[in-house]
Amino acid sequence: MLKKELEIIGSEFIKELTKRLIEEDKVASGNLINSLDYKVLELVDGFLLELISNDYLKYVDVGRAPGTFPPINKISKWIGDRGIVPQGITKDQLAFLISRSIYESGIRPTFVIEKTINSIYNSIDFIIEKGLNREIDKMINDFFNK
Repeated sequence: MLKKELEIIGSEFIKELTKRLIEEDKVASGNLINSLDYKVLELVDGFLLELISNDYLKYVDVGRAPGTFPPINKISKWIGDRGIVPQGITKDQLAFLISRSIYESGIRPTFVIEKTINSIYNSIDFIIEKGLNREIDKMINDFFNK
């Protein structure tokens, strides 16, 4: 089975994604990075490597198109997490202004998931090849040791 190799790939993926989120300055409270995990699911016809994270990773990754207001309470929490102290306005007023700016301009994408995949692509090939070789060796040994 290639489950062990997928576990290794999942671990490498989380390490690289964490590094990229830090490089993109996408660490306010640390909740997003702390939410990153993976699990390997065994399916009828193989395995699936599933990424687990807080739901807002999608907005960090692919951005947000203008035209919709993000939840003001989440913007307010982000302000607190960042340690931003509003000058001359309340935290709620600042949250509204940021929300309106996102409504008007959107959020630029970082493409951290695609960059992470591209970064670890060569090691993925190597890990899977190593696992396949191990499986083939095991099948040959099992065949000849019957």
